[in-house]
Amino acid sequence: MKIGVIGLGISGKKLVSAIERMGHIPVGFEQKSEEEFLSVEENRKFLLEHRNLEVIFNYSEDKIKKSNIDFVVLSSGVKHDTFFEKSIPFKSELDFVYENIPKSKKIILITGTKGKGTTLLLLSEILAKSGISHFAGGNIQKIGDKILTAADAIFSDAEFLIIEASSFQLRSSYTIRPHTLAITSLDIDHLDFHPSFFDYLNSKLKISKSSKFVVSPFRVVEILPRRYEVVENIGYDIYRKIFEIYSDDGSVIISDCTKSEIVISHILQNDSHYWNIQPAIKSNTLCAVGIASTILPVKDIKCDTIDIPKRKYCLEPLGEIDIGHKKIKVINDSKSTNYVSLANALLSFDSKVILIAGGRTKGFNFSKIRDIIDRKVEKAFLIGEAKEKLIKDFQNAEICKNLEDAFQKALKFAETSKSEVILFSPGGASQPDFQNAEERGRKFEELFKSKVANYQNHKGE
Repeated sequence: MKIGVIGLGISGKKLVSAIERMGHIPVGFEQKSEEEFLSVEENRKFLLEHRNLEVIFNYSEDKIKKSNIDFVVLSSGVKHDTFFEKSIPFKSELDFVYENIPKSKKIILITGTKGKGTTLLLLSEILAKSGISHFAGGNIQKIGDKILTAADAIFSDAEFLIIEASSFQLRSSYTIRPHTLAITSLDIDHLDFHPSFFDYLNSKLKISKSSKFVVSPFRVVEILPRRYEVVENIGYDIYRKIFEIYSDDGSVIISDCTKSEIVISHILQNDSHYWNIQPAIKSNTLCAVGIASTILPVKDIKCDTIDIPKRKYCLEPLGEIDIGHKKIKVINDSKSTNYVSLANALLSFDSKVILIAGGRTKGFNFSKIRDIIDRKVEKAFLIGEAKEKLIKDFQNAEICKNLEDAFQKALKFAETSKSEVILFSPGGASQPDFQNAEERGRKFEELFKSKVANYQNHKGE
């Protein structure tokens, strides 16, 4: 079988490897020119490792039709609209995975505007402590030192396959039948990709019709859900509520709705301080416990001693800069790519912060969290494509040339400000200034290290 792969980013490369391993012939289709594609070292390395791979650069629909492929698989972030209009057979990455695993395996899809990656890591630890073998990966998810995508799940021996799924992937999916669909949160996002909010919303909700269980916030549009419900799909669009998951005084409470009684209450023993200072961690933990209740008996769920995952570029403390009369804490939250993430970051601090924010806002602004901004931001330094658009949402803000300029001005402002925290939480996508949130996070980390060295040198003079 000859199978096309649209887009040779991280997930596309993984799909090519999976197709080869399955004994089929992959054909890569890449929008970039050959020269542009080969200018990246990892792309050159990939083609050296796959010397027999046919790649069609600057592809068009006509080139795809002439390539005599059986169908194309869409890598993460590729729209299916044109393929549908041009009658080109296509499968989403998720459908391709589902169709190539034994039906005895159970897929757990985790999606949502915010928190799906952290929820996946929390669920993975809960299942590990409960002795449940599982695969965890998905939407370019880094587990330990490995990057695992949905395609890697095809070759897993585990019964449960936990996959983080974006709205991009779900939008093009039609055949996947998850054991559990979990929605961590829902709010406006990715309106640069989806033609409407309903299109974004439907990309997640439509999968519920083919899922055995659904875990979702008790309130649909809520920045940081405090209560989740677990429902069972019993057919004919009937979803029977079986559990509610919520917290009370540092505990995780599972309420059995079929018996109107509390089944189990866990008091977190480890990292409870982190639970209290990061509101999103509490929300993600509740969602993860809800998912676990669809996999094993609630009495066997072990979440009282889970270690809270500290993810790179997610409210990551870089350290302190001694500016003379005080020390400034610097936080790297580069993975903040929408206003929901920004709101979560701001709510994690008791006092006002100096904020560096901005980027590509994907069809939204910060007006919806204006009250949080007013309470939590002493001054903002704005960068990126939407900086002129965003300034109206701040009482005190300044437009900067780039990230380096913003950090320099934030440090200068810190010398006379009341705040002792500089928070880099963009609240927008990294493009066009950076390839992705990771590159943006690395750049900010480099700037921090450089400024620490500069201040230390001046201090020694």
